Amino acid sequence: MMSVTRLRFLRTVLLAAIATCFIGKLPLALAQSNHDEHQSRFELTESFIRDEWRHPIRALGVVPEGTGPVHNPQDDCEVHIGARLLDDSISDFPRLVLEPPSVCKDTSKSKAAWRKFYEGATDKNCTAIGFLRAWPEHLDNGAGASNPPHFMEMHPLRQLECNSGPKIDLRTRLKAFPDMGYKDAALVDVIFRTFRLWVRRVPNPDSDALTTIQFDYSVCDRDEQKCGNHTSVPNFARLSVHAIANTLRTAGGDGSEEQFKTVIVRAQPHIEEEGEAVRSHLTKLYALSGTDFFDALTTGNPALSSEQDVLGIFTIDSLAVIKTLDQMKQKNTDDWTEVSFPIAIIVFGLEQE
Repeated sequence: MMSVTRLRFLRTVLLAAIATCFIGKLPLALAQSNHDEHQSRFELTESFIRDEWRHPIRALGVVPEGTGPVHNPQDDCEVHIGARLLDDSISDFPRLVLEPPSVCKDTSKSKAAWRKFYEGATDKNCTAIGFLRAWPEHLDNGAGASNPPHFMEMHPLRQLECNSGPKIDLRTRLKAFPDMGYKDAALVDVIFRTFRLWVRRVPNPDSDALTTIQFDYSVCDRDEQKCGNHTSVPNFARLSVHAIANTLRTAGGDGSEEQFKTVIVRAQPHIEEEGEAVRSHLTKLYALSGTDFFDALTTGNPALSSEQDVLGIFTIDSLAVIKTLDQMKQKNTDDWTEVSFPIAIIVFGLEQE
């Protein structure tokens, strides 16, 4: 018979082994679920967020610095124009990228001629109007004058007007062409499920106008084996959406700000393979004037009562950020706070089969 002392010894060893095993796995579990230690991945002044980004179709003063080649439809059909902000107090990233839509579809010029046209803006003072998209796709992998490291884009670009340089209005050119590329359903689903965003307020002792909002995010890769704030985040998504009709809103259109519409939908990533299963997600859609989707969002239109097939790009939703900042003020905290429903979709148009 085993002695009491021996039993106690074995029990102690067993408990220690269990504890070691549990503690060894704990950091990974916490890393996957909490993301407790934050770092500022990018910043914007609070005044810019509240006064400018609140209405995301915005005019900004920029100086273009370089233009890349025109992309083919599978790679978005656009051209990247890297530019620096005239007001570089806005952000710790002084550069952004202007992205005119549907360039490869406009046969009034060759691709080479379109690139040369936009290169005519290089080093000119310009006013760019576009959807102010914030998305950490190229924080770490941006390169060159046309696509520098950045988180802010005018995507899609709506208008460009430069001193002694090119002038163009692009408002009627935003479309979802049948051969446009987009990410597969499984990857889009991972972004919807795992993308998280936090903000922190850093007050300035001399000026409320210079109060800084720091942003941190976390997202998982395709296999959900790696999650964090240095993981690449894709852009284009094709979605089957069903609108929640009473959430339709119209903003702007008063002459000083361009009109757009928003609606909350159930969005399911478009499935190519039979039997593939992905969840639908509540998200906000932005519809821009000049698009078929904008026109479809009217009372009595089937777009508000039936499933629609749309193409769009991910963006951080500015109004979700502002709502979180307001809640932080109410709670008298400037510490890292998670933003609820941080993702929205800028819709290019209804998919045409």
